[in-house]
Amino acid sequence: TPCNRCRLRKKRCDQHLPACGSCEKARARCVGYNPVSQREVLRSYVHHLESRI
Repeated sequence: TPCNRCRLRKKRCDQHLPACGSCEKARARCVGYNPVSQREVLRSYVHHLESRI
């Protein structure tokens, strides 16, 4: 799923971790949205958890 910044700007998100190219270029926090818990989740945190598996 695209990050919040890309979704709001209606831009294509490359979904690169820990931050997508658009957020990295703008030096913005890359935050995703988890529809199950309805909470914002830092994509870098998700990347960290996935790397532990």
